[in-house]
Amino acid sequence: VGQRSRSKHYKKVKEASREHRYSKRSGESETEVKRRWDTFITCRREASSLINAKIQRKGVEWMSNVSKKDRNAAKKFWEHLNSLGETTQARQRFILSDQGDQLEGDDAIRYIGAVMEEKFREQVHVEDRRTEGSNSPACDIADFGQREWEKAERRVPSGTSTGTDGIPIKLVKNLGPKSKAKLREVVSTMITKGNIPDEWRLSRMSMIYKGKGDKSDIRNYRPITVTPVIYRLVMQIIKNRLEEWVDCEGILGELQNGFRKQRRLEDNIFSLTQCIEIAQKHNRQ
Repeated sequence: VGQRSRSKHYKKVKEASREHRYSKRSGESETEVKRRWDTFITCRREASSLINAKIQRKGVEWMSNVSKKDRNAAKKFWEHLNSLGETTQARQRFILSDQGDQLEGDDAIRYIGAVMEEKFREQVHVEDRRTEGSNSPACDIADFGQREWEKAERRVPSGTSTGTDGIPIKLVKNLGPKSKAKLREVVSTMITKGNIPDEWRLSRMSMIYKGKGDKSDIRNYRPITVTPVIYRLVMQIIKNRLEEWVDCEGILGELQNGFRKQRRLEDNIFSLTQCIEIAQKHNRQ
């Protein structure tokens, strides 16, 4: 892929993005705004295709060079990475408090609860201040459509754990068309009216050992929470809507590639390496 070809595609992407933003701000028709948006998406995909082609080619060249120097280099690399982790040999049956007391069973559970409550207390106070005295109705949210509901279902694995309500995701996925439509209608009404169930504010927490450090020290564990599956479905739908809104409104810049659809962090690395290559070519520092 030539340098001129890449520069041309970068310019096309920037121009298409600029024209789309101008179209929205100047109040043009929805048809024209959509046309400009489709043009931007097409330009971005073409540029992404060029980037991926060069990344793949460079990757093949790199692996070829590594193989020439040492045929066992890849194996040694992964063996080294695996050696850095520490496997858990036995189940931990007690933890130590800050005072050095050895706690087991219910005493350990109460201590863990107290530690977690202290860690999240400040965050809870912030949320309370935000919602204090706010009894206004929820913002205008469209009802959940069948396609976005089904898309959210696919994003939640069938073998995922149940939340505190005990409802498995398989039950939701295997509902008949009428029952599923009724469930979607009820959940949509709950969200649009702001009537969030109290059960959705609860979760089941497990402490996962980080793999290093004293296993009796609670600070060496990562809390993992499991929420109700219907709550997870709703959050998937809301997340998808937010992602579409962010893209359509141009909230994030073109260099923000992390956690965005059809984008990769490697694109930023590629752009950086191109800048370095150009600077070296022109003897710039």
